[in-house]
Amino acid sequence: NALAYFHGFSNLYLNAVMAHTILMFVRASHRRQRIKPPALKTVSLNILLVYVFAILFTFWCAADTPWTLFTTVSYQRCIFIMGSDVFPPVATTFIAFTIFGVPMVYVGYVGYTIRRNNLLPVEGRTRSIALFFARIVVVFYFFFFAYTVIGVALLLIPPEEGGDRARFWLLRGVVLLVTAQAFVTLY
Repeated sequence: NALAYFHGFSNLYLNAVMAHTILMFVRASHRRQRIKPPALKTVSLNILLVYVFAILFTFWCAADTPWTLFTTVSYQRCIFIMGSDVFPPVATTFIAFTIFGVPMVYVGYVGYTIRRNNLLPVEGRTRSIALFFARIVVVFYFFFFAYTVIGVALLLIPPEEGGDRARFWLLRGVVLLVTAQAFVTLY
């Protein structure tokens, strides 16, 4: 579970940071302004901040404490439920959708802004960048929509013995999606 929380958080927010950087570049390019690429120090700091927050979020979700977001019922059977002693399930749902929804909405906003204002035309010298960004957006939404559906399905499976087979195959589906996302993102 901890790896899934870390992967989900860091991947979402790194994509949002990258989308923000692309938006800054295409806006400046559209205004015919020269813009320096971000310094290695700035990029490293952004990555470090995302990873630090991802670690904190992972600890908040996976720690076996009264204030965790998700309560683990059985480690062997990978059963967890939303909520804890401090956070009721409704609050946990709201927090999770807010934390994961902010970068998704922002990447959608960036994609919409770039498309609406024709900041990154598909023709000409910007074709490769436009296709690269379009691929990021498609991969981003396709995979995270699938992750969300599987995550909700895992939460809806009752913790009784009968749900173990479904839980097993849903978790294998997540592993396949993570692997597929890595290959699609690289190539």
